[in-house]
Amino acid sequence: MAVWLDQALLAATDALYALRPLASVTPAQAARTRIVSHRGERDDRTVFENTFAAFDRLRGTGVHALECDVRWTADLVPVVYHDADLGRLHGDATPLRSLTADELRARRPEIPLLAELVRRYADEFHLMIEVKPEPYPDPPLQDRRLAEALAPALGTGRCHVLSLQPALFRHLPSLPAERTMSVARFDAAPLGAEALAARRGGFSTHYALLSRAAIGRHHAAGQCIGCGFPRSRAVLHREIARGVDYVFTNQALRLERWRQALLAAVPRPGTPAPRR
Repeated sequence: MAVWLDQALLAATDALYALRPLASVTPAQAARTRIVSHRGERDDRTVFENTFAAFDRLRGTGVHALECDVRWTADLVPVVYHDADLGRLHGDATPLRSLTADELRARRPEIPLLAELVRRYADEFHLMIEVKPEPYPDPPLQDRRLAEALAPALGTGRCHVLSLQPALFRHLPSLPAERTMSVARFDAAPLGAEALAARRGGFSTHYALLSRAAIGRHHAAGQCIGCGFPRSRAVLHREIARGVDYVFTNQALRLERWRQALLAAVPRPGTPAPRR
């Protein structure tokens, strides 16, 4: 799906859900929900997604987690980038997998190696690392290199590895199942079932596709639940009240301010109980 159409659908959905009354949320409920910055705070003109410049803006803000994407270079080094080539952001159609890590660094020095990003942020943020669907020409080597890059975060439990195609995890046996999450776009039911069957650490999908029953099933199995991509206060309140653990968003600073306002709220006598 074209990026502009994807963004238009997300915006239209959120505009409809934003018309609903604000759900009542307690400070305790707000404390259980964590905000995840999807690719960082960026405009993709002066500050690009998935770069230190985009993620550094979240430091000291209360935002709990950073989400980034991983691709492989020609010499099988994991790097932090979303697209298969440099065209959308940089006007260069060269595929990443045709460049070595050194060649990529010479061409686009702002693109981090995964190991660099983990070392920079693992002590401060939970990391949500999405592996993209692409060829695995040397799975044992790639498995080892990914595990080595993630070691500082995996060792402390401050990391989940995500995939829209969880079958990719068969190439990465060093990843404990409880550190992986299945992510669904329109196939929430089968991928939710896959996450349960594989005993993954969690499951995430768009909030409009996430039912209360599904939230209950995953929580009963000890799994966390993520949702994307709220833009309005009404949707954030709804997801907090429903018990969602991680909220993925492209407006992390704004949603974190709303969440912190809920943390500071002091219930008054007669305040309605949270909706169930």
